[in-house]
Formats: sequence, structure tokens, C-alpha cells
Amino acid sequence: MIVEMLHRLALRLTRLLAGWLTRHPLPGASRIIRNLHLLVPGRQPGSRTTRTGSGFLLRVDPFGHKGPERVIYTNGSYEVGTQALIETLLSQGGTFVDVGANVGLMTIHAARKVGDQGRVLAFEPAPDTLDVLRTNLALNDIRNVHTFGIALGSRAGTALLQEPLGTNRGSRSLHAQVKSCVEYAVVVEPLIDVLNREQIDHVDLVKIDVEGWETEVLLGATPLLTRRPSPALIVESVDNVNENGRKETFDMLTRYGYRLFYLKHGKECLSVLREIVSAEFMPRHDNIVALHPEHEILLKNDGWMKD
Repeated sequence: MIVEMLHRLALRLTRLLAGWLTRHPLPGASRIIRNLHLLVPGRQPGSRTTRTGSGFLLRVDPFGHKGPERVIYTNGSYEVGTQALIETLLSQGGTFVDVGANVGLMTIHAARKVGDQGRVLAFEPAPDTLDVLRTNLALNDIRNVHTFGIALGSRAGTALLQEPLGTNRGSRSLHAQVKSCVEYAVVVEPLIDVLNREQIDHVDLVKIDVEGWETEVLLGATPLLTRRPSPALIVESVDNVNENGRKETFDMLTRYGYRLFYLKHGKECLSVLREIVSAEFMPRHDNIVALHPEHEILLKNDGWMKD
């Protein structure tokens, strides 16, 4: 009983600290937020249902899968800055594409924002993670999400999804990794082919979190990204999987006419956007936001951008 009381006390403390730091981002706040889980004593692996700070339920395995699931469990949320951007860039009746949906945190957040008249397409190729995603949608009675158990890429076919040993399910990648891993084949399709098949001709926002496979997803969405109006993008920028990925992403999106930004205090916090003026300033492990003028107007009106 004492152990359980200490566990609950630690959870309450981490959630209070995480909430305060997201609203008052001190230097290094994002790193502190990501490591608050260290205050919570470990438990045996296994699924647990937790209520997020946004009020919905998520089934996670915080001690079997490190990373996002543990942070969601201990802090009550994950990437609060990203969620707030989604809130601003989407509206009722809008269309959101979640590439690398994982257990569904961003998917559910977006689904609630676009409402019953809106649409969410969630892509998650890992079968076990797809099952958790669908469970979480059912837990929250979310009915405006279409899930796809496939990966997205530049061309149709199959590819090997690699799962590094000893990490979390969010670190699975289609980009070759040097770590010891297990791998299995998954179906790959270009995003534009899926949109055409679903008869979707307009998308408001695309979120891409695919561990180094970002440029492949973008290539498969080229017709969508080069016509106007085109969607705003939130894309993970990493160099621990694909060392050339950051430059490739910058070059491709600027060629498509986007301006790129990052959150001043990182994706875990609420802070203003700063422009990325060259590839060398792309963050090493954070999200970038790709915008056209109409998106910038929305964000300026909501206080995200300073002149």
C-alpha cells in the first residue's frame, strides 16, 4: 500500500511539474520534461489506461515501452507544443493526416478538433501498435478516424520495418539502422495514391513522425504539396537515424515553396516559432513546421509568431 501511495504521489508531482514547465519554458525545459519520468518508480511491463491532460483515455505500456508512452503516463501528455499547433492549424470539418500515428495521442487530439464532419487518416504499419491505436480510438468513442496498417513512401511495394532492440515501439523505422533489431515486411504506398483512392482532394495538416523516413513520405506526397492550397506540415527532424535527412527535408520543402520554423523552446513546450533560414539550423531531434502564407496568418493571429 505504501509503495502504491508513493507511486501515485510521484505521478501527481510529475504532472504538476510538466504542466508548469510547458507553460513557463525555462532554458532546458524540454529536456527536463522528457526526463521527469525518472521520478516515478518503475513497475512491471504491462498495459495501463491513463487519462491525459486533455481529458481523454490512452492505453499505454509505460514500463515496457520507454519514450512517448512512459512520458504520457507520467506527465499526462507528450509534445504539448505540437498538440497546441495542431489545435491552431485545424478547424471543425478539416482533414488531418497522421503519418506514424503510434498509440494515437495526436490522432485523437486532431479527431476531437475537426469534429464529426472532419476526417483523420492515421497510418501505423506496426501490427501491435496499430492494435493499440484502434483500442485507444474505441476507448474514446472516436469515429471520424480511418486507420491504415501500412507505411507511406515514394513508391508502392514493400519495405522492411526495423525495430531496434531494447527501445520503444516509437523508434521503429523503415530507414536502415545499425543497431541490433528485428525486422519484418510491411506494405508501402504513396500518400497521394491513398488520397486519390479515398477521393480526398484537400488536406489541412499532415504530421510526419517516421524515424528517418520523412523524405520518402514527402516524395510520395509531392502532388499534394506542390498544388495550392497545400497543407501545413509538422515533420520530425532527426539525425540519429538518417544523417542526411535534415538537409534533404529542408531542401525539398523549401523547393516546394514552404517556409520552415521550429518552436523556440522545443516541441514539449508552448513557445513562439522561429524561422529556419538554412539546412544547418534544422533541429537535430525536434519537430519543424512547414508553412505557406495562409498558415502563417493563422499562427500570427494566435500569437505563435512575432514580427
